[in-house]
Amino acid sequence: MQVLSLVAIMATAWFVYRYDLDNAVDSVASDTIDDGVQAANMLLQELAKRETIARSVAATTSLMPDLDDAEFQHLVANLTRRYPDILNVAYAPDQVVRHVYPREENAEVIGLDYRVESQFTRGASRAMAMGETVLVGPTEIIQGGQALIMRVPVDGAAPDDDRHIGLVNLVIDIESLLEQARIPEALARIDLSAFSIDPESGSAHSVIGNATTCGSQAIVRSFLTMDRKWTFCISPIGGWPTQGPYALLIVVAAALFFGSTLTGFLVVNRLRQKEALATNQLWESIEAINDGFVLYDENDRLVLCNSKYLEIYGRSRRIIRPGVTFKEILSYGAWNGEYAEAIGREEEWIEERMAAHRLPNSVFEEQLRDGRWIKVSERQTSSGGTVGFRVDVTDLKVALQKAEASEIASREFLDNINHEIRTPLSVIIGFIKFLSDPKALPSRRSLTAALDDGELEAIREAAEAFTKDVETQAGRVQKSAEQLLSIVQDTLDLSNMVKGTQTCEPKELDLKSLLTECLCRFSHQAAQKGLELRIDVAPATIVADPEQLRQIVVNLVGNAVKFTDKGFVAIRSETEDDAVLIEVEDSGPGIAPEHREKVFDRFWQVDGSVTRRHSGTGLGLAICDALTKLHGGTIWVEPGEDGGSIFCLRLPQPYSERDTVLSFSDEMAG
Repeated sequence: MQVLSLVAIMATAWFVYRYDLDNAVDSVASDTIDDGVQAANMLLQELAKRETIARSVAATTSLMPDLDDAEFQHLVANLTRRYPDILNVAYAPDQVVRHVYPREENAEVIGLDYRVESQFTRGASRAMAMGETVLVGPTEIIQGGQALIMRVPVDGAAPDDDRHIGLVNLVIDIESLLEQARIPEALARIDLSAFSIDPESGSAHSVIGNATTCGSQAIVRSFLTMDRKWTFCISPIGGWPTQGPYALLIVVAAALFFGSTLTGFLVVNRLRQKEALATNQLWESIEAINDGFVLYDENDRLVLCNSKYLEIYGRSRRIIRPGVTFKEILSYGAWNGEYAEAIGREEEWIEERMAAHRLPNSVFEEQLRDGRWIKVSERQTSSGGTVGFRVDVTDLKVALQKAEASEIASREFLDNINHEIRTPLSVIIGFIKFLSDPKALPSRRSLTAALDDGELEAIREAAEAFTKDVETQAGRVQKSAEQLLSIVQDTLDLSNMVKGTQTCEPKELDLKSLLTECLCRFSHQAAQKGLELRIDVAPATIVADPEQLRQIVVNLVGNAVKFTDKGFVAIRSETEDDAVLIEVEDSGPGIAPEHREKVFDRFWQVDGSVTRRHSGTGLGLAICDALTKLHGGTIWVEPGEDGGSIFCLRLPQPYSERDTVLSFSDEMAG
């Protein structure tokens, strides 16, 4: 704007200066300009007449494409008889010259192909492409002197045919053309020169005189004709006055006004630079914020927001621009699935969100469709606008959910461990009471009675019954003690893994022997449930900690037998180039897809209540996972082909010594 103002001052001064000069030269200029413009118009009119002739020939050849040479000669002779400046006329269907007038002097032109670029075909392709008249030259001609070449495209005969089927070309002698336009008469009164600009090369070609530019003293008049611009330079033969009577006064006044205005602009620019610097610093600070920032005006239209804000609301990004209202942006996001809570209840959700937006201060959390949680803080400004922050609290939300889930799991674990410990302890205490006071047993009383009667056979039978009772109760005590020891051992193993003190002592072992031993441990329990135990293990020697591998396999097989009511439990192995794969499959109820990633979490069980069908602490698979990772391996679960589950254990071979010092405190603690 400042530049425009300074330009306006200079333009005004220049206008006044020109006005003064124009008044001084007005008496001289009037006649000179009239003569020059009249001469120019006459020249252009003469060119227009030649174009009319060319178009007449083009129209005739379009309607009569099979026109013979005699007809062509007759046609052109009639059209050009009053125009001696037309040296020849050629018709080139498909851009190849077929007819030329006069034929005798120009017979060598027959067959000329305008599609081949040369000095004789300039402008032909442009005329065909543009579909308009093209003027080429001035160019030197064989007869001597210079000529203009006019090329006119020939249209197809059909009304709806927009093709150009050929060209009509006129060669016009410039000197004769100028005489026809009475240019020599004008040159006796004024100093006149003219040139045209070739649209292909951009170069200027002199038509009148030798000038290709106008001098500083000339009046310039430009005219567009056909495909080019004609420039006429007009000046009086005696020259123009150089300045008006008030030229000096105008220059001084303009300089003073320009200087004072420029000084004012420099002061304003300095102030604006300071303001721009402050604004830029503020914007850079807003952009540097790691949270989304947004500002709406008093009409609730967006003023600005930073890149983080756009990143958060990716689905609405295309509509988030200055001037758009908050409700328009919110509605666009709701209907395009930006907000998880809005899906299926868009209208209701939009009204609820707008109500919160209208509050002077509001802080809440919203969930986006991609699962992220955003904390929204909005506050109204003193001017009626609204400033807001958007903070991504997804990690915090997830951590909180994990903490809550861990707390629930820990609570269930404590309830379960209390139940699991109390049950075997109750059995042990109950049967110990009988063993500590055998007289309370009915079989002991029967034995005492038999001893009193003295019958040997009755004594033997009573003694056997008493012994069987003692063995049964002692066996139940032993089983409960072993169950209690297993719980304590699992808890201690987990404690060591959390503390990172669990170590691995790898050595070579017979894989088939170890897996067979693990499966045989459950033969009695499987037989009681009618389960078939299967093993498909090829002999192989691997490197692993035998006790830890045995603990992993026993846990997996034990779980399979525990949760399978009918069918089979199978164990198989496969040796790969760099690893060994062990699989334990069962025909049990299987594990739901949403639970498969959780089964290796500590304390986690599909049914975590104390009233569940199957007992257990929920630590077995977590320990398997930790021991597997201690070996540098992986463990996962897949669905069986006909139901059930397949637990897969993959241990790398050969064993890497560095794996023995792995700590699982972080993994187990998480």
